[in-house]
Amino acid sequence: MKPSFIIFLLVFTGFLSCNKDEVSLPLTPDLVSEIKAYDLDNNGNSSDIRVDFQVKDNRNVIEYRIMFVPTSVSDLFDVEEAENVPLGNYMEVLPVSFQNDYTFNRLPAGLLDVNGNPINNGIEYVTAVLIFGTGNWQISEFSAPFALRDTHIYSGRYFYGYEKSCILPDDASFQLKGSAEGNYFTNLVQSGDLLIGAMDCTNCGDGFEGAGVEFDFDGTTIIAYRLIHTHYPCNLSQYCVGVIDCFFEETGSGTIIDDLVIEMVITSGDCIRDCEGTVRFVRQG
Repeated sequence: MKPSFIIFLLVFTGFLSCNKDEVSLPLTPDLVSEIKAYDLDNNGNSSDIRVDFQVKDNRNVIEYRIMFVPTSVSDLFDVEEAENVPLGNYMEVLPVSFQNDYTFNRLPAGLLDVNGNPINNGIEYVTAVLIFGTGNWQISEFSAPFALRDTHIYSGRYFYGYEKSCILPDDASFQLKGSAEGNYFTNLVQSGDLLIGAMDCTNCGDGFEGAGVEFDFDGTTIIAYRLIHTHYPCNLSQYCVGVIDCFFEETGSGTIIDDLVIEMVITSGDCIRDCEGTVRFVRQG
């Protein structure tokens, strides 16, 4: 082989090597979404935590880094700060081809926050995901704030959704449907052996006060569920002549699905109708 050709190959190979180090491939904008963190145990460390997030795709992703940021410093925490968080102060997650949903339930004990401190009870955190790409960095939005507490593992904020069939006094039947991402919600807290919560509705106006729920558990089984509403607004005027408030009661039993969804078969009724169907309480935080 001629010396001049050898020199050419060496120069050309060096050129490719230099440019390989400088390759920067784009990440999909807003790649990570739906970041949620939950306190699902009472160990007082990171093993209490469940983290879920979604990705649009895994193109050009080398690694996802789950980071816990104390809310006291979260206003100053941006992508530049996240890039400088040292190894050991985040959880490494490798991308999986064609996987869009990532769930970690529960996390390993001993994880640290971004400042290198143990994750402890009573400190409020937000969760962020830093995407380490091929020559690129991107940081997600924060999760809702959360703190580890010694409470019932299913206490928290839930949206309420339902799908029911009801019978009216004239024997006409109709369907009632509602989304688990709708207007109804409750914050469940422990009261003795029960979980209880006041129901609220963001767009129901006046008249929705007084609704409450209670659950009796055996592991992941709902032994008994009850929702009562002493001032239920009667919105079917043709059946509610002279009636201002209806008494509403809903009872049933069911199970916990994936730690986050309470699903029950129920019967319900008020002063004008009887219903049966399914209700779901979907945890938000």
